[in-house]
Amino acid sequence: MKNHKYEYILAFDPSGNFNEGKGTTGWVLMNADEKLLARGEIHAKDYHCPEEYWDAHLNLIRKYNKRYGKQLIVVIEEYVLYRDRSLSQTNSKMETVRLLGIMQNFCWRIKQDYSMQLASAVKHRWSDELLLREQILYRHRGVLIHTESNIPINVSHTRDAFRHAIHYAVCRNVIEKRGAKKYDYYKRSNY
Repeated sequence: MKNHKYEYILAFDPSGNFNEGKGTTGWVLMNADEKLLARGEIHAKDYHCPEEYWDAHLNLIRKYNKRYGKQLIVVIEEYVLYRDRSLSQTNSKMETVRLLGIMQNFCWRIKQDYSMQLASAVKHRWSDELLLREQILYRHRGVLIHTESNIPINVSHTRDAFRHAIHYAVCRNVIEKRGAKKYDYYKRSNY
């Protein structure tokens, strides 16, 4: 009997920056048994305008939503403006926050379950050292590789998306017991 709610996890470490630094979004697709199936990056420099760059994110969600339907959960790194970084964000157009809103709204419109996760909780819990020690990743000639699938995940944005996927797979992808309060994946309170 399966004990997980979703068979597939599409996780994002999004950067909405287009005008403010040509960002890179990392993404991974993992199954519920923690096997890495696909990974990649979406680079702002490859697009002509912010909307075209942001739409590439929605196209990826759409692709896997069509393939896996209700068996898929989209996991997105939440953006929080921390006090120690607030001055550096003065006069920012907050492009990443815009992208997050677009992704959330798109998931809501197509009835795609999604979940937001704080970077701070995931990055500390799933450090490179832990992933190597637990043999989830291994290093070969300086490249970090997923042990089970042999897929390289050496790009930091992609590895951060991987951290979100594995955190969801291990810690949050459980079927709720009868009588338990139903989790609402469309609310921000589900870190």
